Amino acid sequence: MVQEIAATSSEQNSGINQIRMAIEQLTQVAQQNSASAEELASSSEEMALQASHLKKTISFFKLKNNIMVAPTVTPAFKFEKKMPFEKENGIHFDLGNQNDPNFESF
Repeated sequence: MVQEIAATSSEQNSGINQIRMAIEQLTQVAQQNSASAEELASSSEEMALQASHLKKTISFFKLKNNIMVAPTVTPAFKFEKKMPFEKENGIHFDLGNQNDPNFESF
């Protein structure tokens, strides 16, 4: 009977060791999953931030009839271009006859 108790005790000890190893493996897997979830959350947050920046960047463009067009930009100041032959401050620039076939533009 002592031998049977010893054998049973040995089997129980073996079973307890297997359960302990299984629990250690589960703990390792849980820690790995936790680390992966943390990385995924960080990546997701970074992606959301980049998407927000991209949305802000492309909001400059507008769709017109499902065609993307750049908006018209109003300049900060207006240029008044004068032709070189126009009178400016009472001075007339004579460039000659531009209809002349010998007229050359530089």
